Amino acid sequence: MLRFACTLSTVFLALGFVSDALAQAPKTPDKQPAFQAYVGEVTGNGVYVRSGPSSNYYPVTKLNAGTRVRVVGLDADWLAIVPPDNCYSVVHKKYVDVDPDGGKGFINATAVRVRAGSAISDALYAKQMKLNRGTEVVVIGSHNDDYMRIRPPQGAKLYISREFVVRVPGARLADLPASKQNTKPTGAQAASFTGLPATDDAPSKAAEPVKFAPGKYKDDIAEVDALLDAEQEKPLFQRDYSGLIERYGKFVNQEEDPYAKEYAGARIRQIEDAQETQRLVKGVRELGDSLANERKNAMRVRESVRPPMRKIGGGFDAEGELRESMIFSSVTTPRRYRLVDDNGLRTVAYIEIPETSGIDVMRFLGQRVGVRARDMRLLTEDVDPLMVYTASELVLLNPDKKSSEASSIESDN
Repeated sequence: MLRFACTLSTVFLALGFVSDALAQAPKTPDKQPAFQAYVGEVTGNGVYVRSGPSSNYYPVTKLNAGTRVRVVGLDADWLAIVPPDNCYSVVHKKYVDVDPDGGKGFINATAVRVRAGSAISDALYAKQMKLNRGTEVVVIGSHNDDYMRIRPPQGAKLYISREFVVRVPGARLADLPASKQNTKPTGAQAASFTGLPATDDAPSKAAEPVKFAPGKYKDDIAEVDALLDAEQEKPLFQRDYSGLIERYGKFVNQEEDPYAKEYAGARIRQIEDAQETQRLVKGVRELGDSLANERKNAMRVRESVRPPMRKIGGGFDAEGELRESMIFSSVTTPRRYRLVDDNGLRTVAYIEIPETSGIDVMRFLGQRVGVRARDMRLLTEDVDPLMVYTASELVLLNPDKKSSEASSIESDN
């Protein structure tokens, strides 16, 4: 039988260092003055606009010399700008209810992530902001099977290197053409999402998809949504979605309100995804607990079959090759060394050498030794159980003879 074990550990380290010089330095004001937005002008051709304040972030578009931008922030060597008119953001399709007739959409969940879209890169990891339920967005088209393109919401930012932008003296933000953030898309842009042909004229009535809008069950849907939000606030394993699926199901099984039917169906799919996540996380935790219990049981069995140790004082208490230990090498506690078997593969015990013992450990490292101990104890820290001997004497053993060679140093204790 093969066993696969996964060990998950997270270590959080916080280090703080405060010098006397810093303590005596003048204190800076608690609040920095707010950044004053201004009009900037690009000074080079083909300058990348990026999804974040670093060259490691993917580019979204390029700007040429003379292009003016709205600079709204500063992050080290990068200027935060309002997305230029040819830029777009993306949001997952399942979190937007779309009105195909007008190219508008409404966010249907809480804290939905909006990401920076790119005409240059396929990456989508840069997060611009979060939108909450009911926020209206302007849909410009389908991005891929999972995401749709929207106009960058108010507050969305992109970044450009300050090396290629100069401030335009006397220019006012109000003098720039109005930004196309959250403006209604053209007929061609709306058609790219709905699947209709992109023409200058409005699509014919026969080709229009059915327009769904909140209807008869609007208030009932809002009531169930409130229950879903309350359930989401609970710890993961205390959430119970079963009753909610049943309540949303009533709207799916009716034909009077098409909006409620479609909306409730999407909600049920989201809840089913959440239930599957619960099952997966629970399974991982149960597997971890099972593996931990198996290891504890195995350690108990191993200890129960360990041969009894010889009484201290008769012959050697342990024999093997003495080596350095990378685990127990602290300079603030007594040093421990490894005692390995004749094959040099397995640690059979740890040897502790007190500073007061007078033993010159360097004479014995790498040699086969016999150990006489003044005490011993079982090491059960986060390792398999092993004996720790506090040495009173180390003796070099001649591998060519069965008897020990008197090359030892005995402590004064």
